[in-house]
Amino acid sequence: MTKDEIENYISIGVRGAVCVYRERLLSLPLLVMSIYISGKMGRFILNIDFDPIDMVDTGEGWSWQSEAVTLEDIIHVLEVFQSKPLLHWENFNKAGKLSYYDENVDNEEYLQKETSFKTDMLYGEKLLPLGINWVGRP
Repeated sequence: MTKDEIENYISIGVRGAVCVYRERLLSLPLLVMSIYISGKMGRFILNIDFDPIDMVDTGEGWSWQSEAVTLEDIIHVLEVFQSKPLLHWENFNKAGKLSYYDENVDNEEYLQKETSFKTDMLYGEKLLPLGINWVGRP
């Protein structure tokens, strides 16, 4: 991925955002962390969503939002967070990774994991990339 690809996808994409990271949480595999970049020239925002695995991209999870910063600042923070340079990032809007989950989810297990997520991980705060001021919280 390149900086131009990010800017173009944000400006012409249906969602007005590009998902550059999506992974199941290692300690809570029934939750998925997705990182989106949105905004416009000079004022970009990171949105981080923590969704139940069977509800990715449905708006049912917990969201964090950064203050507006430059795209260069976001790229730097995410390169450190992911331990990979921008050129190796993937556009998950196109890839659709973890967008669909057809297996049954054990509600009791999910509720236990959700409680741990809220209390032990502070709604995902302990998992957020460093170097960003978070203004929107769950």
